[in-house]
Amino acid sequence: MLHRAVTAALTLAAALALGACAGSTSSEDSAKDFKGEQRRVAQVVEDLQEAGQDRDGNKICQRLLAETLRQGIQKASGASCPDALDDVLDDVDATELQVEKIAIEGSTASVTVRGEGNGDDERKDTLTLVKQPQGWRISGLGS
Repeated sequence: MLHRAVTAALTLAAALALGACAGSTSSEDSAKDFKGEQRRVAQVVEDLQEAGQDRDGNKICQRLLAETLRQGIQKASGASCPDALDDVLDDVDATELQVEKIAIEGSTASVTVRGEGNGDDERKDTLTLVKQPQGWRISGLGS
């Protein structure tokens, strides 16, 4: 479990840094490309992107992450979730994420996100979200 939490924290940093090489300041809202429940899932990714651009680790931890992931990041880092993410966000130049694909099965969603770097560099990652009473929350990160 701790190993997965460390991996999740590192992958969150990677997801937030997908577009870091590009240094892009423009933001394209990919949530508008989806409808219904998929749009609500995509909006969480857009909110992650916005909070990353704002360097708001507290918003990410409190409003966008599932409790299990938040606790895992705290255990893995030895710091509070917001402090751990603030450290990660200090090293990120840009946080442009584009939602490419969403698959929802019951109360779980899998989201493929893409970021572009300099030249033709492109990276894809998958975020897992879980539907909770307060809405969709990021529960896992990994390629």
